[in-house]
Amino acid sequence: IGGEGGTGLTQGRYQMMPPRPGRLAELEEENAELKTALSESEAKLVAATTEAESAGKVEAQIGDMAQAYERLRADYEGLRNESAREVRRLKAESRAAQSR
Repeated sequence: IGGEGGTGLTQGRYQMMPPRPGRLAELEEENAELKTALSESEAKLVAATTEAESAGKVEAQIGDMAQAYERLRADYEGLRNESAREVRRLKAESRAAQSR
């Protein structure tokens, strides 16, 4: 049982089959194409990894910004409540002063 450029099993022992003419050039060309495809795939993987890392950083920044917003909102609410209490206190003092 022989194959192109490989070994064949003949009567229980291996026998080297001579490669057909031009097969070495074909294999070298296929190898070059595979190396190119591999390089392109590696480049795409690096790009995708970089993009994913960048996206992760952006997500982290969005999370940080959301937390900062929540802190600012809480500060604003606290100041607004404090200001409202102060306005009510001043109005009460003003009414008390007017009624004297």
